[in-house]
Amino acid sequence: MRFKVDHSTLYTYAQAASSSQSLVHLRPQHHARQHLSSYRLVVDPAPVVVSERIDYFGNCEQRVEVQGRHSVLNITSHSELETFPLVDIEPERFQAWENLVAAPRVHTASDVVAAEVALESPLVPINREYAAMARQFFTPGRNILLAAREFNGFLHRDFTYRPGATNVSTPVEDVVRLKAGVCQDFAHVMLACLRSLGLSARYVSGYVETSTPSGAPVLEGSSASHAWISLRCGTSQWIDFDPTNDCLAGERHITVAHGRDFGDVTPIKGVIVGGAGQEVTVGVSVIRQPPVARSQSQPQS
Repeated sequence: MRFKVDHSTLYTYAQAASSSQSLVHLRPQHHARQHLSSYRLVVDPAPVVVSERIDYFGNCEQRVEVQGRHSVLNITSHSELETFPLVDIEPERFQAWENLVAAPRVHTASDVVAAEVALESPLVPINREYAAMARQFFTPGRNILLAAREFNGFLHRDFTYRPGATNVSTPVEDVVRLKAGVCQDFAHVMLACLRSLGLSARYVSGYVETSTPSGAPVLEGSSASHAWISLRCGTSQWIDFDPTNDCLAGERHITVAHGRDFGDVTPIKGVIVGGAGQEVTVGVSVIRQPPVARSQSQPQS
């Protein structure tokens, strides 16, 4: 599937700001199942600095600095990309979940991240209560893919998607008590339960398609940035699960960044000097594009 993604964040200040600095995680990843063809970041007022680096988790992080009085700040990203179907996810290819609990041998940077995302993080606690929630499905000797798919479905059924029930700082314990929240909350709860079993699981930020062909269901979380989780299901294989929509993250999911939790991959965060009375308006559009015509001699992706 081919997509065009536009993500706009407008800050409006009751009192003008004199400067602002922002860290931006908006550039979609480029990997085997997702090919990024173009990306452009537009900032108004024009910034004096736009720099870019690859962060600890392998994400593209941009730094934007605006100087001079401004009462509005608009940061917009434009991306075009192609996504590909999931492959190699037959249950028989996967092992019992206990085999993946032991800390992975650290040989590469990827191994270091896998070990780190089995631990508690600032927004994802681990304890016996969360382990008990998951053990209903992660029984002794159970295939990790089948267990994770059933647990993913349980969270979807047992928790209610309810915008406004929580905010970006609502702790996992409150979400579990409310049994309600948004995609960020669903992801944090699932991570807390999986890590409490000793499994390696990452927070994923990205997008899902905002409009679909006639008759196709619209996924929850499509009106803004979306979130799901990625579980280490093999030595070097990660499978993405979307508890908000009770599915594996596939062609309709666009990955932007991985981290321990939302704090590592916040789409935009930063500091301003002045700018009292801030209001934020976010708009996301993820539109499927017509397929590219391919010649008969060209192999299909």
